[in-house]
Amino acid sequence: MFNDSSYTENLFMNFLRNNILFQTVRHLKTVLSARHKKKALAIFFLTISSSILDVLGLAVILPIITVSLNSSIIHSNRYLRFLFHAFGFVSDKSFSAFLLITLLIVFILKNGFSVLITYWQSKFSYSISTDVAGLQFKRYYLKDLQFFNENNSNLLVRNIHTASIWLSVFMLLPLIGFFSELIVLLLIVSGILIYDAKIFLLIAVSLAPLFFLIFRFIKNKMKHLEMSKADLEVESNKSLYQALFGYIDVKLFNKDQHFIDKYLFYQGRKNTADVKLLTLQALPVKVIEISAVLGVLAIIGYSMLMGKAGISLVPLLSLYVVASYRLMPSMNRMLIALTSIKSYQFIFDILAKVNEESDLKNLQKTEKIVFEKNILLKNISYKYPQTANQTLKDITINIKKGERIGFIGQSGAGKTTLINILLRFLKEDKGSITIDNKLQLVDCETNAWRDLIGYVKQNVFIVDGDFYDNIPFGIRREEVNLEKLNQAIVSAKLDDMVNKLPLGLNTNIGENGTKLSGGQRQRIAIARALYKDAQILIFDEATSALDNETEKEITEAIDSLSSQNKTMILIAHRTSTLKHCDRIVELKDGEIIRECSYEELARV
Repeated sequence: MFNDSSYTENLFMNFLRNNILFQTVRHLKTVLSARHKKKALAIFFLTISSSILDVLGLAVILPIITVSLNSSIIHSNRYLRFLFHAFGFVSDKSFSAFLLITLLIVFILKNGFSVLITYWQSKFSYSISTDVAGLQFKRYYLKDLQFFNENNSNLLVRNIHTASIWLSVFMLLPLIGFFSELIVLLLIVSGILIYDAKIFLLIAVSLAPLFFLIFRFIKNKMKHLEMSKADLEVESNKSLYQALFGYIDVKLFNKDQHFIDKYLFYQGRKNTADVKLLTLQALPVKVIEISAVLGVLAIIGYSMLMGKAGISLVPLLSLYVVASYRLMPSMNRMLIALTSIKSYQFIFDILAKVNEESDLKNLQKTEKIVFEKNILLKNISYKYPQTANQTLKDITINIKKGERIGFIGQSGAGKTTLINILLRFLKEDKGSITIDNKLQLVDCETNAWRDLIGYVKQNVFIVDGDFYDNIPFGIRREEVNLEKLNQAIVSAKLDDMVNKLPLGLNTNIGENGTKLSGGQRQRIAIARALYKDAQILIFDEATSALDNETEKEITEAIDSLSSQNKTMILIAHRTSTLKHCDRIVELKDGEIIRECSYEELARV
């Protein structure tokens, strides 16, 4: 037997699932924290209060104007008559003036409260934007090195920074605005229906159909344009960054115009999309305005056909014009909000894609790891995705505390991959890493493990700032330990250079260390590791790009650290870099082919 109740319930549930507003609210529930959900509820009730005040303000306009035009109503209406005598008025004109002034004050207060609500709404929305951006940032930073190697940085910047702003500006604020205007519209329409059903029907016939027709016309067009614009922005920024960071190569090959044209091509297409979007957003209010004028003409035409006197049209026309005056912008704002919500649904796909692959519990700091004896890498194997051969094959190495161990081998031998596994930027496919023969490294201990390590690589990352920004890395200036900083500078043999600078440690060293030589950048990295009190120092091709003299200076600086009982791991192409190593491990095709001393290596 067909169940009407079940059918109706299923129909209603399908409607909710397919309705864009309910879909958006459901998605937002997964984005908002418990704290934000409470604030959202408070904002919602404040928005309702503002909407009710809007309607009340509108409701008193017509009676007060009517009283001003016909003062006899003051004495025929019991409420107005009570106010007239209660406040001791003696003339109708003074009472009418009082009502008009009161109306002005009410509107000032109402609109002041409305502005305050707008401020709270915006503050709430942008606070969510900040929190979502922070959460995205954290989740991306849970990814391994391979993820960052495979994804364009401009895309990641968009997904962290821009997507969170889109969520605030084009999703959350329009949703709040839509429900605010919907409440206003429902209250006004309900009041008109109670007051005069004819006006209600006229508004319903003249405005409502066009509202839905325009929405259907522009929603898909705007969605397509917004998605296209988001992709074009990534491409435009990519072209710009490539030109800025590849300045030397671009100039050497005389390809300035190529990169400028490439940037302008994508920027031009993005601007074209913006023009179309702005035009589509301007369209609804114009069409709705035309429909309102048609409504006025319909009233006048009806009156002329029925032979009614012009004076009898005044109340009808006044009510219609006042209602339309308030309803038209509401309907337009609702339409813009709906199209914005529809167009930016892809934001939830961006947020969900990284969220489903990440686990924020890994961000929790674990207890400090004690390293006293050795690091055992046992049967370590690794293969990069989409490659046929293994990069590392059953590598087993025992590194003693305080030992200086060197790794050598041709490009592609697996040296840097092994170090990235040791640093936990990559995770071994097989095998294990054990500390002091008892503590096995697992994901939740990654941060504590990295606290022990200082890493000096060929291309040192330098912050656009001074020495305070770059050596005590990621530490607020007021929290910097000056004694430790100076000791790190001396140990890295930077003190002579710093002492010669007019501003000393306050000297800006340029974006990516452009004001430093290669050797000075390496010393910055060494000082950074020493300030960190790293027990394990890893040098990954740290001197390969330096000239022989500078390499010798850096090698001597590294050797001078041996007295500090640091465990040092050095990767090099040049055998001279490994001169002071206790032993050297040679890799080939992902396997250890021998272990030897520097003397044995030099004899080959």
